[in-house]
Amino acid sequence: MDSIRECITTKSPLLGTFSTLGSIEAVELGCHAGLDFLIIDGQHGAFDLAGLREALRAMQVTGCYPIVRLPAHGLHLVEALLDAGYPTVMAPMVNTPDDARRLVSAAYYPPQGQRSQSSCRAGLLDSAAYRETFNQAFTLLVMIEHIDAVRRIDEILAVPGVSGCFIGPTDLASSLQASTDAILLPEAIEHVRTAALAAGKLLGIAASTVEKARQYQAQGFHYIAVSTDRRLLTNALGQLADAWRTQVAP
Repeated sequence: MDSIRECITTKSPLLGTFSTLGSIEAVELGCHAGLDFLIIDGQHGAFDLAGLREALRAMQVTGCYPIVRLPAHGLHLVEALLDAGYPTVMAPMVNTPDDARRLVSAAYYPPQGQRSQSSCRAGLLDSAAYRETFNQAFTLLVMIEHIDAVRRIDEILAVPGVSGCFIGPTDLASSLQASTDAILLPEAIEHVRTAALAAGKLLGIAASTVEKARQYQAQGFHYIAVSTDRRLLTNALGQLADAWRTQVAP
């Protein structure tokens, strides 16, 4: 499978959503709908480890690009998910360079990290060269969701092995409300955007609507996740119910 950077080179920006329902059929529907990527959500989604692995298998059949989001404090799952074959891992709440260095250590093979070597599904799929090529092919994305991360974004992105970042506007806005910093959400997003593009790193963000995603597209974001499968389904069902209730009976 091509790396996310290669996918972006072919088609930028990429459009996706968060897969949270824990249903493999929902994953397949997202893929066949024509989305470029899905973020299989191990943090707020209903997936267990077996479900995260099955979601990857479903995506590999369709060619839709898989990204897995770790749970908070989910370093213990990194090895299992990489062994399963995920090409890209996204980690929430990376607020310091030390947070980023711990992720790199868990994900990469020596000498860059401390990932243990063993026979695995990923190696079976990617041939005997998997071990030798993994460190160059792997993509590690850090989520910027707190004002502390915004303050130290240059340091975080400078950690060797960090491929790019993904801004979580909702949590970032919450942290700003609790902060004494006189900074607004658009200013914080712009600071991260500028730093990532200047560093040549992958830049992604969550958007609530397609209209908002279009704004981010114009600003040079590489990959944009619009909403979640849960919210999209809820909205569609609500629209159906509203249409029924407002329809004039014959």
